Amino acid sequence: MQHPVRSEYYIEMNNFYTLTVYEKGTEIIRMVHTFLSEVGFQKGMQLYFQRFDGDPVTIDDFIQSMSDANNFYFSQFMHWYSQSDTPKVSIVSKYNQNDKTFKVTIKQHSQCDYSFPLKLALLGDNATEIESGVLIIKDKEEIFTFNNIDSEPIPL
Repeated sequence: MQHPVRSEYYIEMNNFYTLTVYEKGTEIIRMVHTFLSEVGFQKGMQLYFQRFDGDPVTIDDFIQSMSDANNFYFSQFMHWYSQSDTPKVSIVSKYNQNDKTFKVTIKQHSQCDYSFPLKLALLGDNATEIESGVLIIKDKEEIFTFNNIDSEPIPL
């Protein structure tokens, strides 16, 4: 996973067909799905096939269809295709009993600011779900605050 999915240069053609390209490429598409949900992803797929069925296409055509169908902008997300590293992330959480708030701080320790979705669920007593959803990470540090949390949850 140490080289980009879409290289700006190549030495020979078989550099395009590495396990990294396929595995990292698959995970990038999975993130697009997570950003948009199943419904949004299917909307994007319908537009993609409407525009390009049977034509030679690029990943930019695919991402543009996803963006146009969902009014969701992927410009920062496109770093995933050209960067050779993967983000290193630290997550710290803190519960404040007095305010009944739960804060999650996410820090990126990478060359660039990646944009990525992070699924999070907060579990309460008896593993009951208090809250769940997708957090959108865009900056080097993001802080998410959850209000009206009666007891310290377990993040999952």
